[in-house]
Amino acid sequence: MPNMVFIGGINCAKKSPLSADLEEFVEGSGEHGIIVFTLGSMVSNMPLEIAKLFFEAFGQVPQRVLWRYDGEIPADAPKNVMPLKWLPQNDLLAHPKARLFMTHGGIHGTYEGICNGVPMLMFPLFGDQQDNVHRMVAKGVAEQLLIYDLSTESLVTALKKILNDKRYQENMQTLSSLHNDRPVPPLDLAVFWTEFVLRHKGADHLRVAAHNLNWIQYFCLDVLGQSMLVILTSATMASYCFAIILCLIPLSAGGNSEVVGGKITKPHTRKYMASLQFYGHHICGGFLIQEDFVLTAAHCTSVTPMTVVLGAHNITNKKERSQQSIQVDEYIQHPHYSGGFEFDIMLLKLKKKAKLNEFVQTIALPKKDKITTALKECSVPGWGKMHPSEGSPASGVLREAEETIQFNFECKNIWQQFFNSQHMICTKFNETGGSLCNGDSGGPLICKNKPLGITAFTKLGNCNDQKYPHVFTKISSFLPWIKKVTGGRSEESKTMPR
Repeated sequence: MPNMVFIGGINCAKKSPLSADLEEFVEGSGEHGIIVFTLGSMVSNMPLEIAKLFFEAFGQVPQRVLWRYDGEIPADAPKNVMPLKWLPQNDLLAHPKARLFMTHGGIHGTYEGICNGVPMLMFPLFGDQQDNVHRMVAKGVAEQLLIYDLSTESLVTALKKILNDKRYQENMQTLSSLHNDRPVPPLDLAVFWTEFVLRHKGADHLRVAAHNLNWIQYFCLDVLGQSMLVILTSATMASYCFAIILCLIPLSAGGNSEVVGGKITKPHTRKYMASLQFYGHHICGGFLIQEDFVLTAAHCTSVTPMTVVLGAHNITNKKERSQQSIQVDEYIQHPHYSGGFEFDIMLLKLKKKAKLNEFVQTIALPKKDKITTALKECSVPGWGKMHPSEGSPASGVLREAEETIQFNFECKNIWQQFFNSQHMICTKFNETGGSLCNGDSGGPLICKNKPLGITAFTKLGNCNDQKYPHVFTKISSFLPWIKKVTGGRSEESKTMPR
């Protein structure tokens, strides 16, 4: 675009000498060099049991480690580790003794690693970090570990692999050379174009031509009108058009547009429902398929400990006697999930079995993989947001929205490459029946008392936009994987009526 200038690496420009104590520690590393470890400005500590894994691993490598960490330090912490409340990241990476950069994959830190030519061991946490990490791993300059699935052995193996395999350093030096070889440094480029726009009073000649189109041209309504004329006059497409029109007609009109949360369910009729919580706050939904297994979405994971609350109707009422709170023992994402929309399915292994009673029961999964019938009416229970606006609260009580399965070609037409009909389902909804929203991820799509899908994604910023169908991970496509992980007992679970 003529009005866009790329200035990646602008944060690498300024480098300062290290303080005396840091310089002494770094120089004392000898030929082995140093490891720089930071998870960004938002993460300065972690649970002690996870921190101990890092301390134990660092004690098994000869490098010295500078770690941005202000949490509890074990009594047997190795002497080659220097914990710091804050560290000059770019200055340390620019030091000749920098051998490895351990990072969460934030964009600024990633650029600093590239600018200074330091290979990386990356731990993506949220946001764009998974994509940044994937790109670095693909270029052969980094390795990835998941911080919620760590062990001392896996850390030591990854550290030694990057430190001892010269290909990581060689690949990073090549990437760094390409990045830094430019006629104008990024900071100078940013200054020039800022002054250029000021000198030329906004630089209107760089404006995108789309700004000068009228609304008919911008939305291609003339092209759309011609296409519709051809379709409507074509006898061979008559039945196809009729199917589309029927599919797009809402089941009912009117109603309050703010009823995003749908209707309140009768207490304890959805006995399989699970609320996934971090420190007492509801994050996602899920459902119990076995006494010790909950099925949910793969993106509903976190570095913080997760608790599964079962038997709840009002999750804000901690005195509700029907509730059972169980810690998660293991997060088992589908092996092909990489942080995107595909394979968004995860099993949570509970630390202890749930007690099945009048409030808590399992739900049986579909028996086999088969084509999902369109126009089938289903429901989506959850504790998600009650209004699509930013900052609106989640529902305290379990609600459920009524939604209808759409034809695959409709979903593909709207979501394009993001929709895969082999293992996804999508639904349409209306104002009267309500719709799912933030906080409903991981919950089930229930059709005739069977869970056919797992709530996956909808339109960013407005979950109630009826132009964009809601998308679910198709459970039946993953039955062999679920059976392998759980031992196959989930198919023997009792199905509870609505």
